[in-house]
Amino acid sequence: LEMLRDEDGTRYVKQKPKKACNEFVGCQQENEFGIGPNMGTWSLDGTDKHYVTESSSFFCRFYCGAGRETRMVLSEGGQPGGRALVNYFRPYRPRGLCCFQKMTATDAVTGAAVGSIRQNVSCCLCCSCFPTSFGVFDAKGEKLYDVHPPLCCGG
Repeated sequence: LEMLRDEDGTRYVKQKPKKACNEFVGCQQENEFGIGPNMGTWSLDGTDKHYVTESSSFFCRFYCGAGRETRMVLSEGGQPGGRALVNYFRPYRPRGLCCFQKMTATDAVTGAAVGSIRQNVSCCLCCSCFPTSFGVFDAKGEKLYDVHPPLCCGG
C-alpha cells in the first residue's frame, strides 16, 4: 500500500468515464482506474504510476450492480499491460444495513495477504448524501487509515 503514496503522502485515483449507452441501459461496465500524482482527467498519457482493471461477469454487473463480486488487478504503469502488483477480491455483498462491504488484497506474485479494506460502521448507511468511510488494514489486520469519499450529494 505504501507504493501508492507520493512523497507528500497523496495519491489521486481517476475512474475512466463510462459510455453513455451503458448508463442508459442500466448495465454497469467493468471499471478502469488510473492512479497518479495529479488530479487531472482520465487519460493514458503516462503521467499515472499505476493502473487498475476490474474483472466481473456481465451477469454480475447487470443483476447485482454495485454489490457484485469483483476482482481487480493493480499494475505498474499508467496504462494496461503493466506488471501485476496486487490482486483485489470483493465477494458479493448486497447493499443494506447488515451487509458491510469488504475487499481483500494479495500480492500478485506470491499470493500472500497484504491487507484489506472494510466499510466502517456508520449510522447513515441508508442515506447517500452522507456516504460511509472505509478502513484500510495491513496484513496483520491493524488499521492504517480511513478513506472518505466526497460528501457532495450531487456527485
